[in-house]
Amino acid sequence: MTVSQFQGRFTVDGLPYTSVSSIIKTDTKLVQGNRSRALANKSKQKTKSQSATARGIATHNAVRQYLRTGECDLDPQYYQYFNGIHEWLSRLDLETWWAEGPVRDDLQHLQQGPSAAVWCNKHRYIGIPDWCGKLGGVPCIIEFKTSDTLYRANYNHKRFNEYTEWVRHHQAAMQVAAYSHAWQETTGIAIEAGVIINSTPNECQLFMIEGDVLKKKLSAFHKLTRDYRKING
Repeated sequence: MTVSQFQGRFTVDGLPYTSVSSIIKTDTKLVQGNRSRALANKSKQKTKSQSATARGIATHNAVRQYLRTGECDLDPQYYQYFNGIHEWLSRLDLETWWAEGPVRDDLQHLQQGPSAAVWCNKHRYIGIPDWCGKLGGVPCIIEFKTSDTLYRANYNHKRFNEYTEWVRHHQAAMQVAAYSHAWQETTGIAIEAGVIINSTPNECQLFMIEGDVLKKKLSAFHKLTRDYRKING
C-alpha cells in the first residue's frame, strides 16, 4: 500500500480516502451545536475555535515528543492542559507501539515519507491515532483531547446543558472505535479497548471504551460514514 497526504487529504494507492475526523465533523449532533453557538456570537466563536486549534496542536506535539523521548517543549500557556495528560501517562503502564506514527520496528513500513496512518478499505476512511500499544498488557488506542469543558459518558435528558458534554464524548468514542477498527485491518493486530483522555484547565478525565460499547460506537461511526458516502461519493 502507498499512502500519501497533501493539504490534509489522503490517498491510498491513488484512491481518495476520507479522514475519520472529517467524517465525524458531519455528525448532525455536532453540526447543530456548532450552528447554534456560531449564530450566538460569530466573531467570538471564530476566535475561540482558532485558539482551541492552536492549543490542540501544541499539546499534541508535546505529548508525542514526551511519549517518544521522555521530554517535550511546550509554550507555558498550554502547561495547564499538558500537566493533566502527563500525570495520567506517568501513572499508566504503557508499552508504546505508535505515537502519531510508528515506534515499533515492525510497523515502520506504515511511515511513508511524512505520512503515517491506518485505514479501512471497505469504507475508505483513514486516520492517525494519537497512541497505540499495550495499556496494562491490553492492546489499546488512546486519544488525547484538550477542552475548556468536561466530557460526559451519559446525560440526564432533563438537563439539556449536559448534552454538549455527552456529544463530545460520543464523538471521541466513535473516533477511538474507528481507529481501532482501521488499526486491526491495516496491521492485523486486534485492539481490545480504547481510552479517551480529556484535559481541561482544572481537571483531566480518563474514559475507557471497551466491549459492547466499543462495538456500538463503531456501528454509529460506520452509519455516519455511509451517510457521508451517499452525499460525497
